[in-house]
Amino acid sequence: MAEHYITDSGTYDVSLLSEEAQSVWVLLKEVAIRQNNLQKELAIISGAGKSFTATLNSMLTKDALVDIDTDEPALPDTEVVEDTSEET
Repeated sequence: MAEHYITDSGTYDVSLLSEEAQSVWVLLKEVAIRQNNLQKELAIISGAGKSFTATLNSMLTKDALVDIDTDEPALPDTEVVEDTSEET
């Protein structure tokens, strides 16, 4: 069965392309496989993180709660990126 590469300009039979193009096709397929595997792994890790967070939150006790020193600055809700560019 012929493999096809589809673009906006048409559908191409990969077996009719140059050897170099066919090699790139093989690499492109490998990239797609790895990307799919990474997306699956990310979904698994994300789910595990949510599960562990929920589990830990259910195990929190008032005895472990500490008072935050009011003299300490509050942590920002978002990451603060320091501007390291030099002004001239």
